[in-house]
Amino acid sequence: MLRSLVMVLTIAGILLGCYLAVRPQETKVIPQEFMSPARIVVHLNEQNEPVNVYSDEIPLSNGWQAYTQDLCHRYGIDYALMLGLMETESSFRLGADSGWAFGVCQIGYINAEWLANEGVDIFTTSGNIEAACIILSDYLSRYTVDQALMAYNQGEYGASEDWEDGIYQSEYSRSVLEAAQKWRSVLNDRS
Repeated sequence: MLRSLVMVLTIAGILLGCYLAVRPQETKVIPQEFMSPARIVVHLNEQNEPVNVYSDEIPLSNGWQAYTQDLCHRYGIDYALMLGLMETESSFRLGADSGWAFGVCQIGYINAEWLANEGVDIFTTSGNIEAACIILSDYLSRYTVDQALMAYNQGEYGASEDWEDGIYQSEYSRSVLEAAQKWRSVLNDRS
């Protein structure tokens, strides 16, 4: 009985996967108000080289602030956006564990294997932050900021279902962007 049920569920999963892979994709027009590009703020010195900006208001050590800023610069991510993501995901708790995601950036356990193959260990703080940069920079290269944040939070498939329904922002994306604006103001006051 149990074996038959497992077989039926397996076949149903395969059929669903085949359907999703071959179904015609609709072209959706994204409303203009959701198309705002990411605003990347990089602080430069007199030689136009990036410099790190630190703040005691950011609940990370100067070392983790510098590391995060360096990764954001390398991956083309607005540092304030990454701070907003960290605040929203874990309230800056470096070892946060939700049961399905880990670390300051709450990288899903489902991503651990492929990231490990890339040399990134999501269970270390440095690897967790780099994993977030890898994932977010990929989404930012393909989607609007709100959509990239939705994909980061829901997974690409989950977010695409919302986009098919005409939803291009979420409570999560608004939360991250609101926090990012706060951190952008803090950083601009420090420079």
